Amino acid sequence: MVAIAHPAARPVSFRLPADTYRRRRLGALGLVLVIAALALALVTTLIGPTEAAPAPAPVAVVTHVVQPGDTLWSIANDLAPGRDLRPVVDALAAANGGAVLVPGQRIVVNIPD
Repeated sequence: MVAIAHPAARPVSFRLPADTYRRRRLGALGLVLVIAALALALVTTLIGPTEAAPAPAPVAVVTHVVQPGDTLWSIANDLAPGRDLRPVVDALAAANGGAVLVPGQRIVVNIPD
């Protein structure tokens, strides 16, 4: 006896076109982005405005006439005794255009407080 399989007895595989899956993935991604944006807006609203940025540090404008034997460090020590001299030396070098000093030269510098 021979068994004959009926064509309708085979399992039917139904697969949607690739475009359908692509559209569904894009739709899901869009939904996730919308939910994330709404959550961010809600958190921002609940937290409230942030504090304003601090005001810039006050600056003192000083004119110094270079004397023979002066260095940037000695001038900085005269202008800001007892403080960290590195920012003052940096400001002097920036105002002078370098570390070379000439006696009689005037340096106008903004000293950070």
